[in-house]
Formats: sequence, structure tokens, C-alpha cells
Amino acid sequence: MANPVLFQSPRLSLAGADILVREALLQAEAAGVRVAISATDDAGQLICSARMDGAPGVSTEISARKALTAAQLKVETYRLQQLVDQHHPSYLAATSLCPIAGGVPITMEGRTIGALGVSGADEGSDRRIAEEAVRKFMSQLGDDR
Repeated sequence: MANPVLFQSPRLSLAGADILVREALLQAEAAGVRVAISATDDAGQLICSARMDGAPGVSTEISARKALTAAQLKVETYRLQQLVDQHHPSYLAATSLCPIAGGVPITMEGRTIGALGVSGADEGSDRRIAEEAVRKFMSQLGDDR
């Protein structure tokens, strides 16, 4: 029986975050780009990250901020970028948010369980790498997106 005063929901584990980061590394290698990758829990707190040799140093921080943004807002970061571009600069007031494509929330059973952020290539590549890594991860769990 569920306890009415406690939340019981799935969360991304270190093992899951490691799988996601490794999958994103494979995607980046295949695309011929050098990136940093960050996986967070549902609150946007870092679980696991990696920076490929040759990736810009600042990309580590940016990938973590993209993941934090996707986890906290529960949307892909390119959507936030669209809002800012459509004259909604108020989203920039939260300095920890990153309105740049490449952050993807990970959802299960309608709940955000974590997020993945990728930075270091062009925005389109960052976004594709993150989306494909999350898609493959979810398909391994039996949740085909």
C-alpha cells in the first residue's frame, strides 16, 4: 500500500545516467563532434558527466545547465530558446537556466525522472545527440519513443 505522505516515483540512477552518457558519447563519435554530456536527476542535480577530448572546456558547464533546465522545466531546451526568441526574455532572469538546444528531459509514466544535456557542437548536433541517446535509453527500458 502506498504511503499518502510520500512520493514514490521512478528516478534516474547512477547506472542509468552512465548508460545515457555513454550512448551520447557514441552518438557524438558517429557525428564526428566533440562534446560534453551531463545527466541529472529529476531536480536537475548532476549525477554523471563526461567531456570528450577536444571538446571546449566551457561545454561541461553548459551541458550541465542544459540538463538542469530540461529537468526543472520538463521541456527540451530548444523550446525555451524559442520562447526567448519570441520576445519572452523573462526566462533569462533565472540565471541557472540555459535556453539553448541540447537539453532533453527523460520521462517515464508521465513524470520527469532526469535529463540529459549535450554541449560543444552546433545546436542542431547537440540536440540530435541528446534526443537520440534518450530515445535509445528509453527503448532499452521498453518505452519506445
